[in-house]
Amino acid sequence: MATRTVDARDPFGNAITLQHAASAAAVGDFIEGFLHYEPRILAVLAAAEQDQSLIVQTYAAVLWMFSESPAGRPKANAHLARARSAGLPATERERRFAQAVAHWVDGEVLEAMALHEALAREHPRDLASIKLAQYHAFNLGDSPAMLRLALHAQLAASEVAALHGMLAFGWEQCHRLDEAEAAARRALAMRPQDAWAQHALAHVMLTDGRLAEGAYLLHQVSGPWQQLTSFMRSHNWWHLALFHIELGDDA
Repeated sequence: MATRTVDARDPFGNAITLQHAASAAAVGDFIEGFLHYEPRILAVLAAAEQDQSLIVQTYAAVLWMFSESPAGRPKANAHLARARSAGLPATERERRFAQAVAHWVDGEVLEAMALHEALAREHPRDLASIKLAQYHAFNLGDSPAMLRLALHAQLAASEVAALHGMLAFGWEQCHRLDEAEAAARRALAMRPQDAWAQHALAHVMLTDGRLAEGAYLLHQVSGPWQQLTSFMRSHNWWHLALFHIELGDDA
C-alpha cells in the first residue's frame, strides 16, 4: 500500500510534500533558521527521524554538510539515500533542490550552482535555495553570482528582510558599497536584529574607513547575538574586533 503524503507550504509559499503534517513546522524552522542564523535550524534533524519525505531528508543533509566535519558527508549521503529508498512523491522544485544538494555532497559544486540558479529564476521565493547558492558562490569567489542570485528574488520577495540582507552582501562583494548600504539599511528597517544585514553593513563601513561608526553600530546591535548560531555569533564579534584593531584599541 502506498504511503500517503501531505501537501503543505513553506514560510514563503513554496509547495512542499511531507510524510507527516507535523514536519511543516520543522521545515519552517530550517528555512527561517538558515536565513536568520538561529539554532532552530536543527529542528529538521529530529523531524528526519520520522519523516522520510524528500525535502525533510534533504534539509537534514544540508545541515550535515554545513558541519564541515568528517561525519558530515556520510551523514548527508545517508539522508539522501533514505529519501531515495522511500520514493515518496515530491514536487519538481523539491527534486531539483535535492539534486543540487546531491551534487554538493559529491563535490560537484558547479553543477549544484547551475541547478540553484535555475531554481532562483523559476522559484524566486525559494530563499533557502538562493541562500545556499550564495554560500557556494562565496566559496568559489564568484561575487557576481552572489549578487545575481539575490537579484532574481528582488521583486518576488521584496517584503522579506533577509532577502535585502542577502542583496547587501552581494552588492558589497561586488564593491558596490552605496547599493550595499542601502540594501542593508532596508533590511534593518524591516528587521533590526537581522545579523546578516548587520554583517554586510560592517563590511561596508570597514571598507569605507568609518571605523568609529562601525564599532558603535555593532556594539549597539550585539545584544541578541547570543541567540544566534555559533558561526554568526562569533563572526559578528570578530567584525567588531576588526574595528577596534583598526582604531588602535588592541585591548
